[in-house]
Amino acid sequence: MNQGKHGRAFFVYAVALVIVLAACSGPGSSAGGSSGAGASGTATTKTYRVAVVLPTISINILHDVYQGTLDKAAEIGNIEIIETGQLDATEFLNDCMQVVATGIDALIYDSIDAVGHAPCIKEANKNGIPVICLVACVSEGINDATVTIDAENDGKLMGEWVIDTIGGSGDVGFLEGAPGDAFGLAIGTGFKKAIEACSGCDLVADVAGGVDRNTAYTTALTVMTGNPELKAIAGSNDDVGLGLVQAAQQQGVLDQMAISGHGGSCNGLASILAGEMGFTILIPGNLTGATGLEAAWELIQGGTITETRYIDAVGLDTEMAQGILAGTTPNPPNLDVKSQLEEADSGCPS
Repeated sequence: MNQGKHGRAFFVYAVALVIVLAACSGPGSSAGGSSGAGASGTATTKTYRVAVVLPTISINILHDVYQGTLDKAAEIGNIEIIETGQLDATEFLNDCMQVVATGIDALIYDSIDAVGHAPCIKEANKNGIPVICLVACVSEGINDATVTIDAENDGKLMGEWVIDTIGGSGDVGFLEGAPGDAFGLAIGTGFKKAIEACSGCDLVADVAGGVDRNTAYTTALTVMTGNPELKAIAGSNDDVGLGLVQAAQQQGVLDQMAISGHGGSCNGLASILAGEMGFTILIPGNLTGATGLEAAWELIQGGTITETRYIDAVGLDTEMAQGILAGTTPNPPNLDVKSQLEEADSGCPS
C-alpha cells in the first residue's frame, strides 16, 4: 500500500518535471540560443538581416554611408548588415534581386538607375520587405521610408560657387555621372539652372559619364581637349571631382581651373585643403547611413514613416575648410566639419 502511494507520488513529480523542462526549452527560452540587446532574462533574441545595396563602397562617400549603417547596427544590437551592389547597373539589379530572395528583414538602397532598378524594389514590396531609399530612389515601387538630401539645391550651390570663382564669365563644363542616376541628374539640374542665370557664362559641356575617379579622368580629358578655354568644371561626386583634378593636372591647367565635387568624402576634403579641388557639398556620409538604418529598425518593429528625412549638407571651399581646421572659422550649425577635416588632414583610410 505504501509502495503504491510512493509510486503515484513519483509519477506525479516526474510529469511535473517534464512540464517544467518543456516550458524552459520552448519558444523564447535560452536553450540553444543567445540573448542580445533588449532581451530580458535569458530569452533568445532574433538577429535581423538588413541588406544595404549601394553602387559600390570603393567610392569614399559611399563607404562612409556603409560604415554609418554598421555603426548604428552595432549600437542597436541584433542586426546583421549584408552589403552588396555594383557600379554596373545590371549587376546592381542582379545583386539586389538575389539578396531580396534570401528573405531579408529590410532593404536599404541607393540607386544609380531609377528605371532599371525598380524591379528589385517591387519584388521587395511583393515579399513584404520594408524598403528604405537612401539618397537616390527608383521611379516605381513603394519606398516605406526615404532618407535624402536636396540634390538640386546642392547643384545650385555648386553653380553659384563656380560663377563667383570665375568672375561671372567663361566656359563651364559638368559631368553628370551615370545616365540613369536620378540623384546626379538632380545635381546637374540645379547646377545648370545657376549657370543659365549667369549672362557671361557658357555651359559648353554637359556630359554623362564619370561615376568614379578613373572614368571622370578619361571623360574630363576629352572635355578639356575639346574646350581649351574651359575655366570651370564640376562633377556629381567627390571621386568625379578628383578625376577632374587629375585631368586638369595632366593638361597643365589646374591653377586656372575651378573644380567642384560633391559629397565631402575624406579624399575630397584632403584635396580641398591642398587647394586642388576648390569646392564640395559636404554630406555627412556616416550620419546618412545611420539615419537609414534607424528608419529600417523602426519599420522592422512595425512603425510607419510618412515624411522624408533630409540630411543637412554644407558648401565648403578651400578658404573655409582651412579656417575651420585652424579654428579661426567655427563649425557650421549641427555639423562637425572640423573632425572630418582633421581626419582628411592626417591621412584618409585607403
